[in-house]
Amino acid sequence: MNAYRLILSVITFFSTMAGGLFTLRFKGKLHYFLAFSAGTLVAISFLDLLPESSSIAQQNGVGLPAIFMAALIGFVVYHLLEKLILIHSHAQEEGENHEHVIGTMGGGALILHSFLDGFAIGTGFQASFNLGLLVAMGVILHDFADGLNTVTFLLQAKSTHKRAMAFLIADATAPVLGALLTYVFAIPTYWLVFILAWFVGEFLYLGAADLLPAAHQVRSSNKTILSTLLGVLAIWLLTGLLNR
Repeated sequence: MNAYRLILSVITFFSTMAGGLFTLRFKGKLHYFLAFSAGTLVAISFLDLLPESSSIAQQNGVGLPAIFMAALIGFVVYHLLEKLILIHSHAQEEGENHEHVIGTMGGGALILHSFLDGFAIGTGFQASFNLGLLVAMGVILHDFADGLNTVTFLLQAKSTHKRAMAFLIADATAPVLGALLTYVFAIPTYWLVFILAWFVGEFLYLGAADLLPAAHQVRSSNKTILSTLLGVLAIWLLTGLLNR
């Protein structure tokens, strides 16, 4: 089990890099991937992270309201982080000369988020093998979009291609470092309840409030909706197989 979290976090490196390079080459099919990824993240939140967090909570005398509050805080924190970046982006559009600062801030936030993704993989494996595998799958799919967003954000902030690639490499490396941290930092079972719940809020925000609207903004169609449903179905079937 210990080796799996490292191997899967390394896969996120290539997933993130692929997303960044995809941005520079192809855009026509992007909405299908974003919609599918959104479906997987929402399904993982409800079918895996939340039940696992609730199960551990019952074993440690933690009430369900505390779990839901941790999930809500995770959702709100990621919402605030994204909106603060957008506020600075709008300031740029209004003519303020902050391209370098905005690019650094936005790229840095994405790298921090990717680091937490890797930490989520390690945390999932600390809870159980099945949960770790499912969380890793969601992160790998989502990190493709992370690489895409990193390159897009830096280029929109008028950064050079060289600088955008440097941030992309840092963003791709961050999940590996996050997963490695869980090797040296054993999370107490009591706190594992709240950390898993936190990631419920994060995954719900990323899926329902970030990736899904982005997918429909690129191109909204019945096939886009179907892609989301396929993402949910994939996690439902995989969860069923792993829990047999």
